[in-house]
Amino acid sequence: MISTPLTVTRTAAASLTLAVGIGALANWANAASLPVANYSFELPATTFVDPRLDLWTKPAGQDKLSGVFANTAPGSANHITNLDGNQAAFLLAVPQAGFSQILDSQYETGFQYAMTVGMLAGGNITTANSLSLELFYVDGGGASVTVATTTVTYSPADFPSVTQLQDRQVVSAPVNPGDALAGKSIGLRITANSGDGSGYWDLDNVRVTSTIVPEPGTWALLGLGLAGLIAAGHRKSSRP
Repeated sequence: MISTPLTVTRTAAASLTLAVGIGALANWANAASLPVANYSFELPATTFVDPRLDLWTKPAGQDKLSGVFANTAPGSANHITNLDGNQAAFLLAVPQAGFSQILDSQYETGFQYAMTVGMLAGGNITTANSLSLELFYVDGGGASVTVATTTVTYSPADFPSVTQLQDRQVVSAPVNPGDALAGKSIGLRITANSGDGSGYWDLDNVRVTSTIVPEPGTWALLGLGLAGLIAAGHRKSSRP
């Protein structure tokens, strides 16, 4: 069975098309990390508890509702085993308590964004208490505009441990050309939605990633390359 020059050319072209499609998808799968100031709440440094949160902004009148705390010694009954660094943030379960930060990074066309936060719940927090993770931007008039939000609801099943953080995430839709958020600075916000203050959330390791979203043409290239290889293989196998 002899491959003709035409068959070889078609196979090479299909392989190249497939490689281009796979390369674009590989870029999509690789998320880039964006810098978040004081992401693990190591500032200000404390040996116990401090109601300040350096480089994060609290709403007016909420000085005591959140802050940072030092992890207990390893082996202690309440030592958090998967903390990033030596400190974390606390947020009392009180409606509208929270904090935010505006990053130096901007929303870019063709990308989608995710914020991931390690968290646990404790104290006398009750089932159905919740908090929100939000991505936002500030418009030209100074108003905060929500890009994406997700609600995290406490239950003993979802948060069974006070010594192990659980990751929760909010993900935006892809940013399209002409979207109002394109070119705006990325905003992060964590807000308690309910509670009477007897419970709390511990938060740590705030991560933000940007991911390239494949254009429809990428999927078309991938399909075209696969179809070309299948057709070339069929022609090759059918020759005497």
